[in-house]
Amino acid sequence: MTFMAEQSVFWSGITADIIDMRKNCTHCKRIAPSQPNCALTPLVYAEYPL
Repeated sequence: MTFMAEQSVFWSGITADIIDMRKNCTHCKRIAPSQPNCALTPLVYAEYPL
C-alpha cells in the first residue's frame, strides 16, 4: 500500500499517514490476512552413504 501511494503522490509524512489510515480503517481490518506467517522450518539433512 505504501509503495503504491509513494509512486503516485508525495507529501511530507505520507508513510505515517498511510500507517494511521490503515490502523483506523475498518474495511482494511476486515479483509486483512487473519493468519500470521508461519515460522520457518529448519532444514533437515539426510545422511547418504558415500
